[in-house]
Amino acid sequence: FTDDYNIVVEVKSVNNRFLDLNIFFPRELISLELILKKLFKNKIFRGKFEVKIDVFDKRIPTTVINEPKLKSYSELIKKAAKISGFDINVNLQDLISYPEMLISDFPDNDKLINDIITLTKNAINQHQNMAIEEGQKMADYIKESLYNMQQSLLKIEESFPFYKKELFDKLLRNMENLINDTINDDDRHKILVETSLKIDRSDITEEIVRLKSHIE
Repeated sequence: FTDDYNIVVEVKSVNNRFLDLNIFFPRELISLELILKKLFKNKIFRGKFEVKIDVFDKRIPTTVINEPKLKSYSELIKKAAKISGFDINVNLQDLISYPEMLISDFPDNDKLINDIITLTKNAINQHQNMAIEEGQKMADYIKESLYNMQQSLLKIEESFPFYKKELFDKLLRNMENLINDTINDDDRHKILVETSLKIDRSDITEEIVRLKSHIE
């Protein structure tokens, strides 16, 4: 913000594999497009960016008439009146309101351009610092999550053999109670085998090993 103008540079971005850059600014600053894009490409290599630059100019411009255009329009109007045979009364105010009939020139435009470039550089640096901070927070969260997973996995690994034995004993008791005293030694052996097979199917050792490899 200065006494002459206010400049606002807004940078928005989302994640993207490649750099997708869109810059929106006043038409009078079209000459800055390549310079501004180069500023971003020198610092940023990926992401979808939307950059909006607004300039609120408080300076009073020097306004002059575009004489060649005014003369050309006047000649065209006279020629049209002659060809059509109609009298054409043209209001001067309407005539000078045509596009680019008046040319406005702002003093010291170089300073404005330099200020825009400086503010854009600052905006890029602030964005990068924020991205680094967010990335660090995300990395810390992932590290903490992996640590918690490792601790939980250790508890599961330590407790599973006890759970496995408890499950085996429970199944065996249930089956024996169901059949009661009517089984012989051969039947008992078969029950033990089937119970063991069922417990083996409940084993999670393979899943523990796989999860460990992913965490590491």
